[in-house]
Amino acid sequence: MKSPTTLDYSEVFDFTNSQILEALEKLPDPRTGWTLSHDFIDIVVIAILAVLSGADTWNDIEEYGESKYDWLKEFLALPNGIPSHDTFNNVIRCIEPDKLASCFQDWITAAITMVGNDIS
Repeated sequence: MKSPTTLDYSEVFDFTNSQILEALEKLPDPRTGWTLSHDFIDIVVIAILAVLSGADTWNDIEEYGESKYDWLKEFLALPNGIPSHDTFNNVIRCIEPDKLASCFQDWITAAITMVGNDIS
């Protein structure tokens, strides 16, 4: 595994324009009855960006978030900082894969459209 801080896609897409946040707004938060210390969207966005940057484990995702905290804070709420590896694990495993895939596809389509290409 490459270190999650080795690859950096933060300059490839302009996340501050909210495409990823808009795409994920349709994703239902599976948490019920939990202590909600972290925003659901923050957890999902950090996990996606970390995996795109080479993270393979929940610890890698947490490490990615910690190493990119200042940048992530520009467009995520992060009311209680970066979630723990256990929080990433507990939340992400409860998401319905088909719903996440649909939101991810919407985000990629928006990103490609933004740079002037069509997806068929």
